[in-house]
Amino acid sequence: MLDRLCEVFRRSVPEQLAAARTALAGRDLPRLRVAAHMLAGTLSAFSTIAGGVASALEDAAIADDLEACATLVGRLEPLCATLSEDTRGLTLEELNPW
Repeated sequence: MLDRLCEVFRRSVPEQLAAARTALAGRDLPRLRVAAHMLAGTLSAFSTIAGGVASALEDAAIADDLEACATLVGRLEPLCATLSEDTRGLTLEELNPW
């Protein structure tokens, strides 16, 4: 089950991030809000920090703050890359803090 979740995560995040970049480049804040919302849901499954950045991006898009949106997309890119790599071969034992 975890393997499947990680696989879906690694496949979905690049597509969702690309949608956010495209919307940002086109200054399409309604589309950016939707992409950010999708990213927040996906990223939150593995990282509260990355999910929070995506949620902040959604808020910035709602507020029509293009500058903040650009900054937040820039923050998301390395977070997504790291999470994608970290989910390769992830096991339940690695998730267990004990």
